[in-house]
Amino acid sequence: MNDPYAETYIFKDISKVLEAGSWRWAGKRPELRIYLDDVRGLKFTADFAVPQAVLSHTGPVTISFFVNGNLLDKVRCDTAGDRHFEKPVPEAWLRPRWVANVVMAPDKTWVGDYGVVHGFVLTRVGFAAM
Repeated sequence: MNDPYAETYIFKDISKVLEAGSWRWAGKRPELRIYLDDVRGLKFTADFAVPQAVLSHTGPVTISFFVNGNLLDKVRCDTAGDRHFEKPVPEAWLRPRWVANVVMAPDKTWVGDYGVVHGFVLTRVGFAAM
């Protein structure tokens, strides 16, 4: 999230404010659009956390990971802390030299001060070779 071009990939529900130089708040349905040259042998990766401040209001949170509208997986977060998600993406879901649409949707969010929706903290997200 601290890449100088990060905002280029953010489509919606991810804060424009970079916190502590490394992370951003993700809201109800965070969405990114990531350009891919080659689609062979890719995995989707994300580093994120559901802070205790959110869990105190929502209870356990399940985050669903979608790639181009396809459900890749779900992760249930019962406790606060950093998490790493990584899973191969079927090549048929992607198109070379095209944009991949990624959604990371929490099932519950917390509306904090000034009506800001907090789902989870996003540190890193993208595609990598397996």
